[in-house]
Amino acid sequence: MPVSAVPAGSDLCYLTVADAVKNPRLEVEQVAAPVKMDPPVFKPPYPRGVFGKGNAMHLEFEVMIDTLGKADTTTFTNVKTSHAWFAAQARKAVARWKFTPAMKSGCKVPRFYKFGISSGPKAP
Repeated sequence: MPVSAVPAGSDLCYLTVADAVKNPRLEVEQVAAPVKMDPPVFKPPYPRGVFGKGNAMHLEFEVMIDTLGKADTTTFTNVKTSHAWFAAQARKAVARWKFTPAMKSGCKVPRFYKFGISSGPKAP
């Protein structure tokens, strides 16, 4: 039976998961999505100088979400940020968030989740 035809809940989901482990950016029918983003990525008080001109800021990161809907912070990658403080705060916050896992062929699979936020005039 091809992996794409694996029925939901099938014992053959291990093949789909194995494919996802080899390629954590594989095409899926449903990407991981946050269900509970608590605590927020960052909140006051903010260190002096973290915001740029006109209160501009930018944060982009990715992290692996496992089949249980939890972020694996060992895979946290700061893709781009206007200040290192934002990435450090995001790493702490995402460790406590809850996600729906990605789905491929009716099976929960680990997959990278990408998050980005910008504010202010023309963030980098």
